[in-house]
Amino acid sequence: MKVLLNDISEAREGEIMGVLGASGSGKSMLIDTLVDRISKGSLKGSVTLNNEVLESKLLKVISAYVMQDDLLFPMLTVEETLMFSAEFRLPRSLSASKKKARVQALID
Repeated sequence: MKVLLNDISEAREGEIMGVLGASGSGKSMLIDTLVDRISKGSLKGSVTLNNEVLESKLLKVISAYVMQDDLLFPMLTVEETLMFSAEFRLPRSLSASKKKARVQALID
């Protein structure tokens, strides 16, 4: 068994975390494993969060995955891009002002 990550000190709620490394170092494999984009049959082991097995459904609620070839609109600002994403990802019941506040908190 190969441990992909062990004893990560901290990833705080509301922060953006990036994965950096040289070409071929396994960044995409790590992320694809975390977000269940790889067949379960080809993997062994578990993904845990705070020492509890991380369920795929929970991961989708607490995180977002941006693929390497994700297309963004080049004519939009960062804030406009995040608002566009917020409109599709956040619940419809959340008001526009609350969505804007969450985007602003992310930028700050």
